[in-house]
Amino acid sequence: MSKLSKEQIKALTDKPTEYVTIRLMCDGYRISLQDSLIKRKLRTQLYVNGSFKGKWFVHPEDHAEIKFYRQRFMYVKKSPYSKKKKAIEMIRHADFASVGQALRHLNTVCDSVEVIEENDCE
Repeated sequence: MSKLSKEQIKALTDKPTEYVTIRLMCDGYRISLQDSLIKRKLRTQLYVNGSFKGKWFVHPEDHAEIKFYRQRFMYVKKSPYSKKKKAIEMIRHADFASVGQALRHLNTVCDSVEVIEENDCE
């Protein structure tokens, strides 16, 4: 039950990741982080066991893999004059702004996070 330390996260974020995939083992799942171009911005894409499936987002209660993706709540004001807001919907996102954001998110969500070296795979 080990997690990544701040030094390990800093070392992984300092590496150039444009064409490199960072592989992790999180709670028994293989997680791959890879930078890709999404809407002309460089974003970090997260893959669980080498794949990304839309059905995880459609039926999140049936799939345990959904916990690795970041969530965001949409807020709506109750009335135009009120400052109170009400959460109406939770949205999951498949991409992260950076590798550091993805690693910090996985560190909080998972019980164990380990880096898999390239020669340890397969």
